[in-house]
Amino acid sequence: MNPDTSAPYLTAQEYPFCPGCGHGLILNALGHALGKLQLRPEQVAVVTDIGCVGLSDAHLKVHTFHGLHGRSVAYAGGLKLARPDLHVIVLMGDGGTGIGAGHILAAARRNSGITVLVFNNFNFGMTGGEHSVTTFSGARTVTTPLGNPEVPFDIAGTVALNGASFVARKPSTDLDLFDVIAQAIATPGFALMDIWELCTAYFVPANQFTGKLFHDYAARAGLQMGIIKEARRPTFEAHAQQLIARSEPPQPPRGLAVRFPEVTRDSGSSGLTRRTGLLVAGSAGGKVRSAVGLIAQAAMMSGLHVNQKDDYPVTIKTGHSVSTLVLDPQPMRFGMVTVPEMVVILAPEGLHHIRAQLAQLPASTRVYADASLNLPATNAAVTLLDTAGLRRAVGKENIALALAAKALIASGALPVEALTAAIELTLNPAYQAKALAAVALGCEL
Repeated sequence: MNPDTSAPYLTAQEYPFCPGCGHGLILNALGHALGKLQLRPEQVAVVTDIGCVGLSDAHLKVHTFHGLHGRSVAYAGGLKLARPDLHVIVLMGDGGTGIGAGHILAAARRNSGITVLVFNNFNFGMTGGEHSVTTFSGARTVTTPLGNPEVPFDIAGTVALNGASFVARKPSTDLDLFDVIAQAIATPGFALMDIWELCTAYFVPANQFTGKLFHDYAARAGLQMGIIKEARRPTFEAHAQQLIARSEPPQPPRGLAVRFPEVTRDSGSSGLTRRTGLLVAGSAGGKVRSAVGLIAQAAMMSGLHVNQKDDYPVTIKTGHSVSTLVLDPQPMRFGMVTVPEMVVILAPEGLHHIRAQLAQLPASTRVYADASLNLPATNAAVTLLDTAGLRRAVGKENIALALAAKALIASGALPVEALTAAIELTLNPAYQAKALAAVALGCEL
Protein backbone atom coordinates (compact mmCIF):
# COMPACT_ATOMS: atom_id res chain seq x y z
CA MET A 1 0.00 0.00 0.00
CA ASN A 2 1.20 3.51 -0.82
CA PRO A 3 1.03 6.42 1.59
CA ASP A 4 -2.11 8.53 1.38
CA THR A 5 -0.44 11.79 0.40
CA SER A 6 -3.67 13.70 0.94
CA ALA A 7 -2.65 13.58 4.61
CA PRO A 8 0.04 16.27 5.02
CA TYR A 9 1.66 14.35 7.89
CA LEU A 10 2.84 11.53 5.59
CA THR A 11 5.71 11.59 3.12
CA ALA A 12 5.30 10.44 -0.47
CA GLN A 13 7.92 7.74 0.02
CA GLU A 14 6.53 4.26 -0.63
CA TYR A 15 5.89 2.10 2.41
CA PRO A 16 8.39 -0.76 2.90
CA PHE A 17 5.78 -3.21 4.22
CA CYS A 18 4.73 -6.51 2.62
CA PRO A 19 1.82 -6.44 0.16
CA GLY A 20 -1.42 -6.64 2.11
CA CYS A 21 0.20 -5.75 5.44
CA GLY A 22 -2.07 -3.66 7.65
CA HIS A 23 0.68 -1.27 8.75
CA GLY A 24 0.04 1.02 5.80
CA LEU A 25 -3.69 1.20 6.57
CA ILE A 26 -2.98 2.26 10.15
CA LEU A 27 -0.42 4.89 9.14
CA ASN A 28 -2.84 6.35 6.61
CA ALA A 29 -5.54 6.44 9.29
CA LEU A 30 -3.10 8.13 11.69
CA GLY A 31 -2.33 10.78 9.08
CA HIS A 32 -6.04 11.54 8.61
CA ALA A 33 -6.62 11.56 12.39
CA LEU A 34 -3.93 14.21 12.84
CA GLY A 35 -5.55 16.18 10.03
CA LYS A 36 -8.95 15.94 11.64
CA LEU A 37 -7.51 17.33 14.87
CA GLN A 38 -5.73 20.08 12.87
CA LEU A 39 -2.50 19.57 14.79
CA ARG A 40 0.65 21.25 13.58
CA PRO A 41 3.46 18.74 12.86
CA GLU A 42 5.66 20.33 15.52
CA GLN A 43 2.93 19.61 18.11
CA VAL A 44 3.20 15.85 17.54
CA ALA A 45 5.90 13.41 18.66
CA VAL A 46 5.75 9.77 17.55
CA VAL A 47 7.75 7.15 19.44
CA THR A 48 8.24 3.87 17.58
CA ASP A 49 9.17 0.44 18.89
CA ILE A 50 11.34 -2.26 17.32
CA GLY A 51 9.81 -4.41 14.57
CA CYS A 52 8.20 -3.67 11.22
CA VAL A 53 6.32 -0.82 12.88
CA GLY A 54 9.65 0.80 13.65
CA LEU A 55 10.07 1.53 9.94
CA SER A 56 7.30 4.11 10.19
CA ASP A 57 9.55 6.98 11.31
CA ALA A 58 10.74 7.88 7.82
CA HIS A 59 7.14 8.23 6.59
CA LEU A 60 5.95 10.77 9.18
CA LYS A 61 6.40 14.53 8.99
CA VAL A 62 6.38 15.00 12.78
CA HIS A 63 8.90 14.62 15.58
CA THR A 64 9.97 10.95 15.77
CA PHE A 65 11.97 8.87 18.24
CA HIS A 66 12.96 5.23 17.72
CA GLY A 67 13.54 3.25 20.90
CA LEU A 68 14.45 -0.21 22.15
CA HIS A 69 12.15 -3.22 21.98
CA GLY A 70 9.28 -2.85 24.43
CA ARG A 71 10.56 0.43 25.88
CA SER A 72 8.74 2.89 23.64
CA VAL A 73 6.02 3.62 26.21
CA ALA A 74 8.64 4.44 28.83
CA TYR A 75 10.34 6.86 26.45
CA ALA A 76 7.00 8.41 25.54
CA GLY A 77 6.04 8.88 29.18
CA GLY A 78 9.29 10.71 29.88
CA LEU A 79 8.84 12.86 26.78
CA LYS A 80 5.28 13.79 27.79
CA LEU A 81 6.43 14.63 31.30
CA ALA A 82 9.16 16.92 29.97
CA ARG A 83 6.98 18.42 27.21
CA PRO A 84 3.32 18.21 28.30
CA ASP A 85 2.40 20.48 25.38
CA LEU A 86 3.20 17.73 22.85
CA HIS A 87 0.78 15.08 21.58
CA VAL A 88 2.89 11.96 22.15
CA ILE A 89 1.91 8.86 20.19
CA VAL A 90 3.47 5.40 20.50
CA LEU A 91 3.50 2.98 17.57
CA MET A 92 4.33 -0.56 18.68
CA GLY A 93 3.69 -4.12 17.59
CA ASP A 94 2.28 -7.00 19.58
CA GLY A 95 5.84 -8.25 20.13
CA GLY A 96 6.87 -5.01 21.81
CA THR A 97 3.57 -5.02 23.71
CA GLY A 98 4.46 -8.32 25.35
CA ILE A 99 8.04 -7.28 26.07
CA GLY A 100 6.99 -3.87 27.40
CA ALA A 101 3.75 -4.85 29.14
CA GLY A 102 5.04 -3.59 32.48
CA HIS A 103 5.70 -0.15 31.02
CA ILE A 104 2.25 -0.07 29.42
CA LEU A 105 0.49 -0.95 32.66
CA ALA A 106 2.52 1.64 34.59
CA ALA A 107 1.55 4.34 32.08
CA ALA A 108 -2.12 3.33 32.32
CA ARG A 109 -2.07 3.31 36.12
CA ARG A 110 -0.55 6.77 36.34
CA ASN A 111 -2.76 7.97 33.45
CA SER A 112 0.14 9.35 31.47
CA GLY A 113 -1.18 11.57 28.68
CA ILE A 114 0.09 9.49 25.77
CA THR A 115 -1.63 7.51 23.03
CA VAL A 116 -0.53 3.94 22.26
CA LEU A 117 -1.42 2.36 18.93
CA VAL A 118 -0.73 -1.39 18.98
CA PHE A 119 -0.16 -2.75 15.46
CA ASN A 120 -1.41 -6.22 16.39
CA ASN A 121 -0.85 -8.90 13.73
CA PHE A 122 -0.64 -11.78 16.26
CA ASN A 123 2.99 -12.73 15.65
CA PHE A 124 6.55 -11.42 15.42
CA GLY A 125 6.41 -10.42 11.77
CA MET A 126 9.95 -9.09 11.38
CA THR A 127 11.92 -11.99 12.84
CA GLY A 128 10.22 -15.00 11.26
CA GLY A 129 6.64 -15.34 12.46
CA GLU A 130 7.11 -16.52 16.03
CA HIS A 131 4.07 -16.48 18.33
CA SER A 132 3.51 -13.41 20.51
CA VAL A 133 1.44 -12.66 23.60
CA THR A 134 -1.59 -11.88 21.41
CA THR A 135 -1.48 -15.02 19.25
CA PHE A 136 -4.84 -16.79 19.42
CA SER A 137 -5.24 -20.16 21.06
CA GLY A 138 -4.66 -22.88 18.49
CA ALA A 139 -3.01 -20.54 15.98
CA ARG A 140 -0.01 -21.93 14.10
CA THR A 141 3.29 -20.07 14.04
CA VAL A 142 6.88 -21.17 13.55
CA THR A 143 7.20 -21.60 17.33
CA THR A 144 3.74 -23.18 17.75
CA PRO A 145 3.49 -25.46 14.69
CA LEU A 146 0.86 -27.68 16.37
CA GLY A 147 -1.19 -24.73 17.60
CA ASN A 148 -0.65 -22.13 20.31
CA PRO A 149 -1.53 -23.59 23.75
CA GLU A 150 -1.81 -20.15 25.41
CA VAL A 151 -4.75 -17.77 25.62
CA PRO A 152 -4.13 -14.36 24.00
CA PHE A 153 -3.17 -11.41 26.19
CA ASP A 154 -6.09 -8.97 26.33
CA ILE A 155 -4.02 -5.77 26.34
CA ALA A 156 -7.10 -3.57 25.84
CA GLY A 157 -9.05 -5.13 28.70
CA THR A 158 -5.99 -5.07 30.94
CA VAL A 159 -5.28 -1.35 30.58
CA ALA A 160 -9.00 -0.61 30.91
CA LEU A 161 -8.94 -2.26 34.34
CA ASN A 162 -5.73 -0.48 35.29
CA GLY A 163 -6.64 3.17 34.93
CA ALA A 164 -6.57 4.01 31.23
CA SER A 165 -8.82 6.89 30.14
CA PHE A 166 -9.62 5.63 26.63
CA VAL A 167 -9.45 2.08 25.29
CA ALA A 168 -10.58 0.67 21.97
CA ARG A 169 -10.08 -2.38 19.78
CA LYS A 170 -10.56 -2.02 16.02
CA PRO A 171 -9.64 -3.89 12.82
CA SER A 172 -7.31 -1.94 10.56
CA THR A 173 -9.87 -2.34 7.76
CA ASP A 174 -12.61 -0.33 9.51
CA LEU A 175 -13.40 2.82 7.56
CA ASP A 176 -13.86 4.87 10.75
CA LEU A 177 -10.46 3.86 12.15
CA PHE A 178 -9.10 7.39 11.75
CA ASP A 179 -12.06 8.81 13.73
CA VAL A 180 -11.35 6.55 16.69
CA ILE A 181 -7.60 7.24 16.49
CA ALA A 182 -8.40 10.98 16.57
CA GLN A 183 -10.60 10.39 19.62
CA ALA A 184 -7.74 8.53 21.33
CA ILE A 185 -5.22 11.29 20.59
CA ALA A 186 -7.64 13.97 21.84
CA THR A 187 -8.09 12.14 25.16
CA PRO A 188 -6.20 14.01 27.92
CA GLY A 189 -5.09 10.84 29.71
CA PHE A 190 -3.70 7.44 28.73
CA ALA A 191 -5.28 6.05 25.58
CA LEU A 192 -4.63 2.70 23.92
CA MET A 193 -5.97 1.18 20.72
CA ASP A 194 -5.50 -2.51 19.99
CA ILE A 195 -5.61 -2.44 16.17
CA TRP A 196 -5.91 -5.86 14.55
CA GLU A 197 -4.27 -6.29 11.17
CA LEU A 198 -2.90 -8.87 8.76
CA CYS A 199 0.65 -10.23 8.60
CA THR A 200 0.56 -11.55 5.04
CA ALA A 201 4.10 -12.94 5.26
CA TYR A 202 3.52 -15.38 8.12
CA PHE A 203 0.26 -15.39 10.08
CA VAL A 204 -2.14 -15.26 7.13
CA PRO A 205 -0.72 -18.24 5.17
CA ALA A 206 -0.08 -20.32 8.31
CA ASN A 207 -3.67 -19.95 9.52
CA GLN A 208 -5.71 -19.28 6.33
CA PHE A 209 -6.55 -16.03 8.06
CA THR A 210 -8.40 -13.12 6.45
CA GLY A 211 -9.74 -9.78 7.60
CA LYS A 212 -13.27 -11.22 7.58
CA LEU A 213 -12.28 -13.40 10.54
CA PHE A 214 -11.37 -10.55 12.90
CA HIS A 215 -14.79 -10.47 14.60
CA ASP A 216 -15.08 -14.27 14.62
CA TYR A 217 -11.74 -14.57 16.41
CA ALA A 218 -12.72 -11.84 18.86
CA ALA A 219 -15.99 -13.60 19.70
CA ARG A 220 -14.21 -16.94 20.09
CA ALA A 221 -11.66 -15.40 22.48
CA GLY A 222 -14.27 -13.38 24.36
CA LEU A 223 -12.61 -10.08 23.43
CA GLN A 224 -14.73 -6.96 23.02
CA MET A 225 -14.50 -4.93 19.83
CA GLY A 226 -15.10 -1.19 19.46
CA ILE A 227 -14.68 1.45 22.15
CA ILE A 228 -14.17 -0.37 25.45
CA LYS A 229 -13.69 2.49 27.89
CA GLU A 230 -14.04 6.26 28.05
CA ALA A 231 -13.24 7.98 31.34
CA ARG A 232 -11.75 11.15 32.72
CA ARG A 233 -9.42 11.54 35.65
CA PRO A 234 -6.39 13.76 36.38
CA THR A 235 -3.32 12.97 34.31
CA PHE A 236 0.09 12.20 35.68
CA GLU A 237 1.50 15.32 34.02
CA ALA A 238 -1.10 17.53 35.73
CA HIS A 239 -0.18 15.97 39.07
CA ALA A 240 3.51 16.62 38.38
CA GLN A 241 2.82 20.25 37.50
CA GLN A 242 0.95 20.69 40.80
CA LEU A 243 3.88 19.24 42.71
CA ILE A 244 6.28 21.56 40.90
CA ALA A 245 4.08 24.58 41.66
CA ARG A 246 3.98 23.71 45.36
CA SER A 247 7.63 22.83 45.73
CA GLU A 248 10.42 25.12 46.87
CA PRO A 249 12.83 26.41 44.23
CA PRO A 250 15.78 24.04 43.80
CA GLN A 251 18.82 25.00 45.81
CA PRO A 252 22.11 25.46 43.97
CA PRO A 253 24.67 22.69 44.51
CA ARG A 254 26.62 23.17 47.71
CA GLY A 255 30.34 23.19 47.13
CA LEU A 256 33.04 22.31 49.65
CA ALA A 257 35.49 25.16 49.98
CA VAL A 258 39.12 24.34 50.77
CA ARG A 259 39.48 25.71 54.29
CA PHE A 260 42.44 23.74 55.62
CA PRO A 261 45.04 23.67 52.85
CA GLU A 262 47.95 23.28 55.24
CA VAL A 263 47.36 19.54 55.38
CA THR A 264 48.74 19.16 51.85
CA ARG A 265 52.06 20.90 52.60
CA ASP A 266 55.23 18.88 52.61
CA SER A 267 56.10 19.56 56.23
CA GLY A 268 58.16 16.47 56.89
CA SER A 269 56.54 15.05 60.01
CA SER A 270 52.95 16.04 59.28
CA GLY A 271 50.61 16.55 56.36
CA LEU A 272 49.84 14.24 53.45
CA THR A 273 52.49 14.14 50.73
CA ARG A 274 51.50 10.96 48.89
CA ARG A 275 48.52 8.75 48.22
CA THR A 276 47.17 7.14 51.39
CA GLY A 277 44.51 4.51 51.90
CA LEU A 278 42.20 3.88 54.85
CA LEU A 279 40.12 0.70 55.11
CA VAL A 280 37.27 0.54 57.65
CA ALA A 281 35.67 -2.88 58.22
CA GLY A 282 32.52 -3.14 60.31
CA SER A 283 29.00 -4.49 60.23
CA ALA A 284 25.73 -3.38 58.67
CA GLY A 285 24.10 -0.62 60.68
CA GLY A 286 27.42 0.49 62.13
CA LYS A 287 27.49 3.74 60.12
CA VAL A 288 30.72 2.73 58.40
CA ARG A 289 29.92 4.36 55.08
CA SER A 290 28.53 7.47 56.76
CA ALA A 291 31.65 7.88 58.90
CA VAL A 292 33.99 7.45 55.95
CA GLY A 293 31.85 9.88 53.97
CA LEU A 294 32.29 12.54 56.65
CA ILE A 295 36.04 11.98 56.59
CA ALA A 296 36.00 12.25 52.81
CA GLN A 297 34.33 15.65 53.08
CA ALA A 298 36.90 16.76 55.63
CA ALA A 299 39.67 15.65 53.27
CA MET A 300 38.18 17.65 50.39
CA MET A 301 37.94 20.69 52.65
CA SER A 302 41.65 20.15 53.28
CA GLY A 303 42.44 20.35 49.56
CA LEU A 304 42.86 16.60 49.05
CA HIS A 305 41.52 14.48 46.21
CA VAL A 306 39.28 11.69 47.43
CA ASN A 307 37.84 8.36 46.32
CA GLN A 308 35.49 6.26 48.47
CA LYS A 309 34.55 2.67 47.64
CA ASP A 310 31.90 0.84 49.67
CA ASP A 311 31.40 -2.92 49.91
CA TYR A 312 28.32 -4.49 51.48
CA PRO A 313 25.99 -7.43 50.69
CA VAL A 314 22.71 -7.02 48.84
CA THR A 315 20.85 -7.64 52.10
CA ILE A 316 22.19 -4.25 53.35
CA LYS A 317 20.89 -4.62 56.91
CA THR A 318 22.93 -7.74 57.71
CA GLY A 319 26.52 -8.81 57.16
CA HIS A 320 29.63 -6.74 56.59
CA SER A 321 30.07 -3.09 55.73
CA VAL A 322 33.51 -2.16 54.43
CA SER A 323 34.63 1.20 53.09
CA THR A 324 37.95 2.07 51.48
CA LEU A 325 38.99 5.73 51.39
CA VAL A 326 41.82 6.92 49.16
CA LEU A 327 43.37 10.37 49.82
CA ASP A 328 45.86 12.02 47.51
CA PRO A 329 47.32 15.55 47.33
CA GLN A 330 47.43 15.10 43.54
CA PRO A 331 44.52 14.48 41.12
CA MET A 332 43.67 10.79 40.77
CA ARG A 333 43.27 9.05 37.42
CA PHE A 334 42.83 5.70 39.16
CA GLY A 335 41.52 6.03 42.69
CA MET A 336 42.68 2.82 44.34
CA VAL A 337 45.40 1.53 46.63
CA THR A 338 46.67 -2.06 46.69
CA VAL A 339 47.82 -1.88 50.33
CA PRO A 340 46.09 0.52 52.74
CA GLU A 341 48.30 2.43 55.16
CA MET A 342 45.59 2.29 57.85
CA VAL A 343 42.98 -0.35 58.67
CA VAL A 344 40.18 -0.02 61.22
CA ILE A 345 38.33 -3.20 62.28
CA LEU A 346 35.14 -2.75 64.28
CA ALA A 347 33.10 -5.98 64.14
CA PRO A 348 33.35 -9.72 63.46
CA GLU A 349 31.49 -9.35 60.15
CA GLY A 350 34.04 -6.86 58.83
CA LEU A 351 36.95 -8.95 60.15
CA HIS A 352 35.61 -12.05 58.40
CA HIS A 353 35.34 -10.15 55.11
CA ILE A 354 38.93 -8.85 55.15
CA ARG A 355 40.58 -11.75 57.02
CA ALA A 356 42.61 -12.95 54.03
CA GLN A 357 43.72 -9.40 53.20
CA LEU A 358 44.65 -8.74 56.84
CA ALA A 359 46.96 -11.74 56.93
CA GLN A 360 48.97 -10.33 54.00
CA LEU A 361 49.42 -6.76 55.24
CA PRO A 362 53.02 -5.52 55.60
CA ALA A 363 54.58 -4.07 58.71
CA SER A 364 54.08 -0.54 57.34
CA THR A 365 50.29 -0.83 57.73
CA ARG A 366 48.79 0.36 61.01
CA VAL A 367 45.76 -1.62 62.24
CA TYR A 368 43.35 -0.29 64.86
CA ALA A 369 40.96 -3.00 66.06
CA ASP A 370 38.34 -3.46 68.72
CA ALA A 371 39.96 -5.39 71.57
CA SER A 372 37.14 -7.94 71.62
CA LEU A 373 38.09 -9.28 68.18
CA ASN A 374 40.26 -12.35 67.60
CA LEU A 375 42.63 -11.19 64.85
CA PRO A 376 44.60 -13.63 62.69
CA ALA A 377 48.38 -13.44 62.54
CA THR A 378 49.58 -10.43 60.55
CA ASN A 379 52.80 -8.48 59.99
CA ALA A 380 50.92 -5.18 60.35
CA ALA A 381 51.38 -3.03 63.45
CA VAL A 382 48.25 -3.76 65.50
CA THR A 383 46.75 -1.52 68.18
CA LEU A 384 43.87 -3.07 70.14
CA LEU A 385 41.42 -0.55 71.55
CA ASP A 386 38.89 -1.05 74.35
CA THR A 387 35.81 0.70 72.98
CA ALA A 388 33.36 -0.28 75.74
CA GLY A 389 33.50 3.12 77.42
CA LEU A 390 33.30 4.87 74.09
CA ARG A 391 30.17 2.92 73.17
CA ARG A 392 28.50 3.92 76.44
CA ALA A 393 29.42 7.56 75.93
CA VAL A 394 28.50 8.15 72.28
CA GLY A 395 26.67 5.01 71.16
CA LYS A 396 27.74 2.17 68.88
CA GLU A 397 26.68 4.17 65.79
CA ASN A 398 29.62 6.55 66.33
CA ILE A 399 32.39 3.99 66.89
CA ALA A 400 33.34 3.88 63.20
CA LEU A 401 33.75 7.66 63.13
CA ALA A 402 35.79 7.66 66.35
CA LEU A 403 38.29 4.98 65.30
CA ALA A 404 38.61 6.15 61.69
CA ALA A 405 39.24 9.68 62.94
CA LYS A 406 41.88 8.37 65.35
CA ALA A 407 43.70 6.54 62.57
CA LEU A 408 43.82 9.50 60.20
CA ILE A 409 44.45 12.25 62.73
CA ALA A 410 47.16 10.22 64.48
CA SER A 411 48.91 9.74 61.13
CA GLY A 412 48.83 13.48 60.43
CA ALA A 413 46.86 12.91 57.23
CA LEU A 414 43.90 14.99 58.38
CA PRO A 415 43.52 17.90 60.83
CA VAL A 416 40.86 17.50 63.50
CA GLU A 417 39.61 20.98 62.63
CA ALA A 418 38.62 19.78 59.15
CA LEU A 419 36.65 16.83 60.50
CA THR A 420 34.94 19.07 63.05
CA ALA A 421 33.93 21.45 60.26
CA ALA A 422 32.60 18.58 58.12
CA ILE A 423 30.47 17.31 61.01
CA GLU A 424 29.03 20.76 61.71
CA LEU A 425 28.33 21.33 58.02
CA THR A 426 26.73 17.96 57.29
CA LEU A 427 25.03 16.49 60.32
CA ASN A 428 21.70 17.47 61.81
CA PRO A 429 22.31 19.49 65.01
CA ALA A 430 20.69 16.69 67.02
CA TYR A 431 23.57 14.35 66.04
CA GLN A 432 26.48 16.79 66.02
CA ALA A 433 27.28 16.71 69.73
CA LYS A 434 27.78 12.94 69.91
CA ALA A 435 29.74 12.87 66.65
CA LEU A 436 32.11 15.60 67.87
CA ALA A 437 32.47 13.80 71.21
CA ALA A 438 33.21 10.55 69.37
CA VAL A 439 36.07 12.19 67.46
CA ALA A 440 37.55 13.69 70.63
CA LEU A 441 37.25 10.50 72.68
CA GLY A 442 38.45 8.31 69.85
CA CYS A 443 41.65 10.30 69.51
CA GLU A 444 42.28 9.83 73.25
CA LEU A 445 42.04 6.02 73.12
